[in-house]
Amino acid sequence: MFRRIKASLASPSQISSFRKDNIGLVLLYIICLCFLVSIPTLIKSVKRNGIPEQTKLEIRSFLVENRNNLPKGTIENNTLTITEQKEGFYLGDVMAIEFPTDDIEPIQFASQNIYYVLRINDHNVELYFLGNKIKTATYTELGLDGFDLAFVDIADYKTRTLEFERIEHAMDSVFNDIKPMWVTINVVAVFVKTVFITLILDLVFAFLSLGIRGLTFKEIYIIILYSFVVEIIGRLFDELYGLDFCAYIGVILGIIYYVIALRSMTVFRIEDK
Repeated sequence: MFRRIKASLASPSQISSFRKDNIGLVLLYIICLCFLVSIPTLIKSVKRNGIPEQTKLEIRSFLVENRNNLPKGTIENNTLTITEQKEGFYLGDVMAIEFPTDDIEPIQFASQNIYYVLRINDHNVELYFLGNKIKTATYTELGLDGFDLAFVDIADYKTRTLEFERIEHAMDSVFNDIKPMWVTINVVAVFVKTVFITLILDLVFAFLSLGIRGLTFKEIYIIILYSFVVEIIGRLFDELYGLDFCAYIGVILGIIYYVIALRSMTVFRIEDK
């Protein structure tokens, strides 16, 4: 296997010599490499305490931009009292926020690409993921007793910042409770995305190469799988350092490696049309 890894990364002219490998073992090799791509996400997710800082900034921005659409009210003695109701719910990119007067069931948001629904009840909040309740917490547990829903309009910057921090602390508390599920979802999502993109991309190139005389489809596909290992490594660098262009460079190198692998087989040529 070391020879194959070396050829895939540094000696593309040798890739064609592995074209008769067992397709099942080759796919298993590729899937293992795809799992490697998800490891940085696993490590970063496990080390993270609370919601990401970028998410906190987005929440602050969302609340400020929608200040005129948010209801007015207070939380006292673990009881939410709405004094001025506005819209029924507020949507971010993947989250909906529902208030007590809503008739909408969380499960209805599944068809709207809304993954998370935060239902604000009289005495607690409920967090749903894809229509399934995953967390319930009282306002006292979240440290929100004495909270004013109109905190965004507080003139004093220091006081307003402290209230933002209370919201963020409450969300950190909820996040840490559901962290195992969140980590699992993130890692599986990265792994599945990498496997899907890799195998589909390689299949497309294999179908485009069906005119090569003397090679079966399986042999073409195996050569392409080995050639595009560099694309998987590019995705690994993307996950490690946030360098999006690495994945694109990997695709370009994969194409170059594939061409080199074919040219090393002088007995093969494209069929005349």
